[in-house]
Amino acid sequence: MSQHKMAYISAKTHWNPWGHLLVIALTILIFILAAAFPKFPGDQWALLEFQEFQAAWLTTSSQGLSYLGGSITAAAVSLAAIIALWLTNRRTDSLMALLGGFLIVAGISLKLLIDRPRPDYFLVASGPHLSSFPSGHTIFATIFFGFAIVLVGDWVQRPSARRSLQAGLILLILAMGASRVYLGFHWPSDVLGGYLYGALAVVELIWIRNRLVNRGTPN
Repeated sequence: MSQHKMAYISAKTHWNPWGHLLVIALTILIFILAAAFPKFPGDQWALLEFQEFQAAWLTTSSQGLSYLGGSITAAAVSLAAIIALWLTNRRTDSLMALLGGFLIVAGISLKLLIDRPRPDYFLVASGPHLSSFPSGHTIFATIFFGFAIVLVGDWVQRPSARRSLQAGLILLILAMGASRVYLGFHWPSDVLGGYLYGALAVVELIWIRNRLVNRGTPN
């Protein structure tokens, strides 16, 4: 990788440290409040508004996203990505994908600590049984596909193709969160917690990746 390319990666991911700390503090606060309250003001209203758009195709699509973000499928997809990156000599990216997997598991494990009950508005016969906050599907989608957005930005040279792929990944992340609320599996604040945790994880992954690349570790 050229020095110009490495500088380009670093420039893209530069952030204000005070802003970063503010987001971390906000995320911690929301997690603490989620442990204290079974739902936030507006959660029930927003969930019911989502379910006003009930349609067979929406329910089927949401169930498909649930399958994609489920533990077995998510683990298989993540492992395949880690191996593929390693075998194509993207060693740093493979290690970052592995670290991302650990961050996903850590985020989902916070459910046990927070222990927030699920909503009682399931659109399907049965739903998940683990605690509600944060949304594990949203954490997976934000970290896995969020890091994929970064890789697409580095690898795809054609601007139109790059923008299209990144837009598709962003829509997939948003659809994952929306589907969890639509199916009644999560309060909107559960999904918000998943997005905040996932976004912070992606920022940290990019920071570590840049440090490794700029030190000459093979990408």
